[in-house]
Amino acid sequence: KDPQLIFEHFDFNQLLMEAVDLFEEEKKSKHFTVSCNERSAFIEADIKRVLQILNNVFKNAIDATKESLDPKIIITSKLLSDDQEGYLELKIKDNGHGFDPKFLQDAFQPYVTTKAKGTGLGLAIVTKIINDHNGTINFKHQKNGAKIVIKFNK
Repeated sequence: KDPQLIFEHFDFNQLLMEAVDLFEEEKKSKHFTVSCNERSAFIEADIKRVLQILNNVFKNAIDATKESLDPKIIITSKLLSDDQEGYLELKIKDNGHGFDPKFLQDAFQPYVTTKAKGTGLGLAIVTKIINDHNGTINFKHQKNGAKIVIKFNK
């Protein structure tokens, strides 16, 4: 059973920068470039679950760029709004091997993986957490890598 979500008002950009710093230190990786359009970007969400999302997508991006001679993971965060409400958009782009088009059809399903040692639960968990926050996630294969776009309501 999933633990109850605990929604808090926090600065997503501050959490993002802390998560990237910790991840780079732990993985001995300097592949990340982060760009935040605003100094602060406050949202209502469960901090632990948001950290779980970041950890999973960062780990996948690092794994995807292992074969790259010059690995790059570009993260952008910006506040946007449409006719209804404001939201935070998080993009993670890498120059790794990208997504197999066949994989993209089932990427959100549990136990679907392209990794030899993967469980296939990472993206399924990420998707569930984002859905629990009434957000959205999209995966795209690009010419040189992959892009994930996550949107959280403010």
